[in-house]
Amino acid sequence: MTIYLDIYSSLILASNEEVPIFDGKSIPKNRLNFRFDHKYITASAVALTGGQVTYQLTELIKADPLGIGGTVDVGDFVSAGLVELTFIGNE
Repeated sequence: MTIYLDIYSSLILASNEEVPIFDGKSIPKNRLNFRFDHKYITASAVALTGGQVTYQLTELIKADPLGIGGTVDVGDFVSAGLVELTFIGNE
């Protein structure tokens, strides 16, 4: 399973003033990707394991052989760490 989380490098105050956070530094594309493996516990129960966090670097190349336009982002994914999900609830 893959999910993503948008990360912002600034906040907009009620006065419409933009205030940078983390010194305005952010990850490329302002998005973290989370990837989990599925582990079947029983026929009706699945656990998400092996959580990996990545972000993608930006590298745009021309993808139009006719020269009209169009680009594709082929940037590499960079590992940003591990993540673990813990289920909290009633069974």
